[in-house]
Amino acid sequence: MKKCTLSRRQFCAASAAGLVTIGLAGCDPGSGRILTGGIEDATDSDMARAGGGSGGTGGSGGTGGTGGTAGSGGTGGTGGTGGTGGTGGTGGTGGTGGTGGTGGTGGTGGTGGTGGSGGTCTTAGVNCGQATAITASTFKHVTDNNNYDFFVARDATGLYAVSAYCPHAGCSVVKQATVFYCPCHGAKFDLNGGSPTRPARSPLDHFSLCIDAGGDIIVNPNATVSASTRA
Repeated sequence: MKKCTLSRRQFCAASAAGLVTIGLAGCDPGSGRILTGGIEDATDSDMARAGGGSGGTGGSGGTGGTGGTAGSGGTGGTGGTGGTGGTGGTGGTGGTGGTGGTGGTGGTGGTGGTGGSGGTCTTAGVNCGQATAITASTFKHVTDNNNYDFFVARDATGLYAVSAYCPHAGCSVVKQATVFYCPCHGAKFDLNGGSPTRPARSPLDHFSLCIDAGGDIIVNPNATVSASTRA
């Protein structure tokens, strides 16, 4: 006789299907035991022999998750402050003024007046002789030993008269090769009466000089003039 041995899983499945009857005549009672092993002990072949039960109810599908809330758009950044305008450039230097126009042609000169008689020297003073007698680098000493004492000379620019009185103490200077020298205290002057040395502190005076109609030199020892005056 065929031995009926069911695992617990097989037994439970068969009972649920109404296939198991206690004391079923077609089975060898054997030891009369129902296997008590774990449900997991049954093999696929055992389940096949016991007959398939009703299929289990399928589980419900999981509920779909709620969609995430869309994030709000970010706030736009504040616009940057406009840059300060650049400083205006310095104005260019004005151009040089244009060259003045050429002057108009001068009118025809008038007819010259009739020449007068030879110039007249009106300066009152001492007559020192002919001007032509005083050549370049010539020094003529003129004195009355009382009221006047001076030299008449000529250089490259003309005739002049220079005092012979030293301004230090009033002594009369003498002409040397390149200077006037005061014998009283040793002062010296150049031949135009300038550049005094100690003890003199000022140059020799120059006197007014002119040439009269006859060509004579007239010197006024009472009228002083600039050291650069020439006749």
